[in-house]
Amino acid sequence: MSFNPDTHLCFSPPESKTPISSFGMSSELSPIAYSSAFPLFTLKALEEMRREVMSPGVWQHCKKYNADKTQMHLRGMCPNLAPFITAAWKHPLVLEALSSVAGIGLEPIIDYEIGETHIQQPNASIVQGWHRKPYPFLCIIMLSPNIEIGGEILIQDNRGRLYTLEPPKQGYAILIQSRLLQMMSVASKNGAERITMSTAFTLSDPRIFDDSSLNLARPLSNPNELYTQWVFYRFGKIERLLHSLSSEIQESGRIDKEKFRAACDRIKGYLTATYNEIR
Repeated sequence: MSFNPDTHLCFSPPESKTPISSFGMSSELSPIAYSSAFPLFTLKALEEMRREVMSPGVWQHCKKYNADKTQMHLRGMCPNLAPFITAAWKHPLVLEALSSVAGIGLEPIIDYEIGETHIQQPNASIVQGWHRKPYPFLCIIMLSPNIEIGGEILIQDNRGRLYTLEPPKQGYAILIQSRLLQMMSVASKNGAERITMSTAFTLSDPRIFDDSSLNLARPLSNPNELYTQWVFYRFGKIERLLHSLSSEIQESGRIDKEKFRAACDRIKGYLTATYNEIR
């Protein structure tokens, strides 16, 4: 099945957005910390997503556990094992919708971080422990039927205060500026199913470099696939910036030395950070 926005997309803007300033923090990327839940994908889309997630190939090649085996991740399925999921998260209308929520242009960071799925384990009290996803934004969508008890997402600010987000309804999403916020996913109660899918996003503007890292992804990924995608993504960002700078120089017919040197310094720092993540 191919992703069709006419039948698979049902976006409506969130009713509210919590500002990052309410956490005593600031961000150069976006003024929002997280959104309230908003509809994103239809039940028909979720049926196909669940079919791909539950396929034997995904469970054979993409299943990862944390150190104590209490948390399970399905990741690295895109694009080869989950073409529908890949097409959904990369579709221009989906990116337009999520960018409108963030207030800045977004694009998936790498294929490895598209469609990561968390499935609640038997007798677990949490689905994913405290962590800070090291990418600019994270979109979380609920694949399970509506959860009546439990299933919340907890967010902690830098002063230790906790904020509780009710679990989104099936097909609803929450967008979080994940690089700045600690979060944890609580298990649903009474044995109810809790399956969520998340995709990490970076900024589509090549002039804005992010400070993403691989510290969480590294132990849960195939190193060769992860590092290859990481390098292509970072080089692509630099390539687009260089193209933009070349166009500016060509149009003006001169070089702004101060601006040029600043751009070179930024690129040098970005390359160094890229290199340091390859371990």
